[in-house]
Amino acid sequence: EAIFTADPLFTTIAKPFFSFINQSTVADGSGLKYLWNLGAGPDPNKPANRTSTDANPINIEYAADTAQKDVTLYVTTEHGCIDSTTRKIRIDPDITVFIPNAFRPGSNPERTPCLDGDPECNQEFRVVANGHLSVEVFIYNRWGQLVFKSNDAKEGWNGTVLNKGVELCPQEVYVYQVNATSYAGKQYRYSGSITLLR
Repeated sequence: EAIFTADPLFTTIAKPFFSFINQSTVADGSGLKYLWNLGAGPDPNKPANRTSTDANPINIEYAADTAQKDVTLYVTTEHGCIDSTTRKIRIDPDITVFIPNAFRPGSNPERTPCLDGDPECNQEFRVVANGHLSVEVFIYNRWGQLVFKSNDAKEGWNGTVLNKGVELCPQEVYVYQVNATSYAGKQYRYSGSITLLR
């Protein structure tokens, strides 16, 4: 009987590697030969159907893209009896979060240009997240008072209390807390400091 499991059963694009644990059995205790169809690897110029005759292929790399893939194990006894089984492995998106450490509201974009060409990148504190299901951003002053909160990664902090534009926050160091959840349901927490310059 051909049986195997994958370790892990699913992963993310940040670490698209799997090991396969062979659990095949034969009633008469005779020797077994194995043939794995591992599917396409990370190199698009190589054959789409990789194979292995190892009993337990380890650290098999796949392309860093989101997908479900079939892995098939064929088991042959000394007497020529064959059994096979197929399992799906899954590669999910992974979350990436970029958090700046300083910004200057009202800065001149011509004097402080941005690498990505965004004219407002230095004027707001903005968390950039990809592969997320949800993001929460909290910013506190040195007395622990909340000065900004948002559950929208596209919303930036403009340097005023709760982004209302009425009360300017002074130049100093603030503390942020970012909570993010990936599509796989994994939770991430980031904390650190942000310097507001005026």
